[in-house]
Amino acid sequence: MCVDDPDITRRFLLGAVTDDECEQLQDRFFTDDSLFDDMLLMEDQLTDEYLFAVLSAEDLARFESYFLVAPQRREKLRVAQALREYTVQRKLGRLPYIRA
Repeated sequence: MCVDDPDITRRFLLGAVTDDECEQLQDRFFTDDSLFDDMLLMEDQLTDEYLFAVLSAEDLARFESYFLVAPQRREKLRVAQALREYTVQRKLGRLPYIRA
């Protein structure tokens, strides 16, 4: 197993790795900044795939039952949903542009 493989990272976040793979990833997670960055990027990718309804049925079930167990991931999803909804409504001309 190569812990640099994005598929392993994805499966780890969805709770679909073997015990050995999980242990290897966890060992490297706290010592390898690039693996940590890869995890954060994959979290964003999975969240986007969920929002755009492109997850497979199996990944969808794992996303909802495993990935979203963490409160910070649920909050991140709520923010992403709100941003997506605002963007859609803005493009449709239903909301004014808000300046920062």
